[in-house]
Amino acid sequence: MRTLLLQSIVLLAILVGLPLAAADADTERLREVDAFWAKISKAVKEGDFESYKSTCHTEGVLVAGIKK
Repeated sequence: MRTLLLQSIVLLAILVGLPLAAADADTERLREVDAFWAKISKAVKEGDFESYKSTCHTEGVLVAGIKK
């Protein structure tokens, strides 16, 4: 009986802990994305092409959706 109680407590701790750890990872990921977009936004507003260029992949290709 005591073993079952201990197993239940461990399982509960795991089930509660996993979503909390995932939330922390999401928070950090979103913080990084926000910082990245802030850098891009500032570069575009200031017309700083070199700063904007530094945020792009070196082999990236710009595709503009211009219609005739």
